[in-house]
Amino acid sequence: MDGEQLGMIGIAAGLFGLLVAFFLYNKVNSIKIENETVAKITGRIYDGAMAFLWAEYRLLSGFIVVVAIALLLGGEQNGLGFETMVAFIIGAICSVAAGFSGMRSATSANGRTAQA
Repeated sequence: MDGEQLGMIGIAAGLFGLLVAFFLYNKVNSIKIENETVAKITGRIYDGAMAFLWAEYRLLSGFIVVVAIALLLGGEQNGLGFETMVAFIIGAICSVAAGFSGMRSATSANGRTAQA
């Protein structure tokens, strides 16, 4: 097996994992929270978690810009600055997406778990 085939297997496994996660997320969210108090607390926890993430992402965006510029300028000698910067930004975006979806699913599942 060469590197390209391994890369395709990795991409396929990642897409399969995302599909399973999406299915499980929807399955958990299909359960209604019947207790009004639990639903209210779950909503407040969700709002607080999202406020925290947006504040964190505002700070993180400045860090991403500074590091991306440093990678661009630092890689000029070997010609890899732009590619490294793009890879870093894509990684940062994936990290933000993972944090957002993880926090969203965790706060959503908490109320349903408390109800059970």
